[in-house]
Amino acid sequence: MKKIILCANSSWYLFNFRKSSIKALINKGYEVYSVAPRDHATEKLKEISSKHISFQFNKSSINPLKEFYYITALFRIFKDINPDAVFNFTIKNNLYGSIVGFFLRLKVINNITGLGSMMLRPSLIKLVIVILYKIIKKIPHHTFCQNLDDLNYLVKKRLVIKSKVSLIPGSGLDTNFFSPNINNIDDNSFTFLFVGRIIKDKGFFELIEAFKKISVDCPNIKLMILGEIDSKNPSRVNASYIKELSLHPNINIYGHENDVRPFLSKASCFVLPSYREGLSRSILEAMSMELPIITTDVPGCRELVQDKKSGIICKPRSSESLKRAMLKMINLDDDARMRMGKVGRKIVQSGYDEKFVIDAMLKVI
Repeated sequence: MKKIILCANSSWYLFNFRKSSIKALINKGYEVYSVAPRDHATEKLKEISSKHISFQFNKSSINPLKEFYYITALFRIFKDINPDAVFNFTIKNNLYGSIVGFFLRLKVINNITGLGSMMLRPSLIKLVIVILYKIIKKIPHHTFCQNLDDLNYLVKKRLVIKSKVSLIPGSGLDTNFFSPNINNIDDNSFTFLFVGRIIKDKGFFELIEAFKKISVDCPNIKLMILGEIDSKNPSRVNASYIKELSLHPNINIYGHENDVRPFLSKASCFVLPSYREGLSRSILEAMSMELPIITTDVPGCRELVQDKKSGIICKPRSSESLKRAMLKMINLDDDARMRMGKVGRKIVQSGYDEKFVIDAMLKVI
């Protein structure tokens, strides 16, 4: 039986975004090993994997000794398993998994799920990452990117081999699981929903500023926020700010939720004013459940939404542009928003269903 490793910087990532891939590979006769640090999703990941192996890992660490330890830990794991192919996800895993794969002569497939917050601004860390990608660029058997901007950036900077990189529609979505249902929306109110990490790079401050301005004249609008503070992210938001925000009568903050469908079913519109994404899964989930979308004209978001057909695209980093988009959405009649939602679901079904991702993975093994 052929062995496949899926390696990421968290068990949560593999369980939430690669669950369908793991199950599909097992159904095809592969023995699938999930390799990721232990967290709240580890036990669930164990249930769907052939085998699971945990290792210590800090995705935000820049300590050279710790980084060397991570590489040696992956070396021991990969050597013991001796897989036929390794799928790496997220920046550090791509880099370290490639280095280990080179010494063990393994087939390595890297996945650029997004260039990350560190790549949005000039820094020493960004420089180091670019240098490391140049060093390992000949190692991967193949590299998947989730949007054309990231792919073009990597090719232009010579961080990947052009003939060994291709687009993949994100992590794929189970459109049957995320299917539209009868919602429980209060007819007297309009509810915006944000799902994502609570960080500056998601456009969080612009969202709050725009919402507060609109709520002065539209007291019946609400904002639901699903997400956790990422305290180790360079664009983190202070916990004291979130605590103060939770006192606003029209803002409800729920933290992380394993199943977002009940919240999507209660929302009138989904909003994500991000600065950049790999390919926003939260937008895909909302579209699959026939919600109209407001998002920004940035990589990983604009590819998904057809402006004025399945949602509204606004300028990034602009609370004023976002405010205008939110007001437009509020003023649309129910039928117009419903039509947007139906267009969005068709987009997901035709191009972002999980079957397309699974087929792409099978072709490179």
